Amino acid sequence: MGCEEAIRRAYAILEGTPQRIDCGILCQKKCCKGDENDGMQLFPGEEKILAGAEGIKIRASEGNEGYPVAVCEGSCDRSTRPLSCRLFPYFPVLLKRGRKVAVKIAYDPRAVNMCPLVRMGIPATRRFIEAAREAVMELAKEPEIRRYIEKRCGYMDEIAELSRALTGKRRTLR
Repeated sequence: MGCEEAIRRAYAILEGTPQRIDCGILCQKKCCKGDENDGMQLFPGEEKILAGAEGIKIRASEGNEGYPVAVCEGSCDRSTRPLSCRLFPYFPVLLKRGRKVAVKIAYDPRAVNMCPLVRMGIPATRRFIEAAREAVMELAKEPEIRRYIEKRCGYMDEIAELSRALTGKRRTLR
């Protein structure tokens, strides 16, 4: 199958946003704004798909497990949004249950200070969460992507733990 094909299937599954409306309206698209150093993490194989996409620049990253990031210029064709944008303010967590893998869609701990949906405790629609799980299950079929998600989950756990230590609020991914 390959990473690129898995990502394209996930794109097709994740066309909507966490709410029935474009949730960027609530916060004036904070997650789409930043400077040339801010970027959304790209999954393995995603760089090739997004190369040349209007409104998106691909940049090398010291983090992100060696994969590049996509830097948004403030607006993009929503059909070319990276997976990280499609999932935000959530992040996939892979849970091993014996020989099987389950998917949990958890709040991205980095979204707490940015996303009004997270701050106000407004959950995504059930349809979005189900679509996100389905998309991640497709992605996890690819060993390289599955390893990437597992490593990123470790990083997200560290951020959640740091947030808990600083704020006293428990935010766990698993």
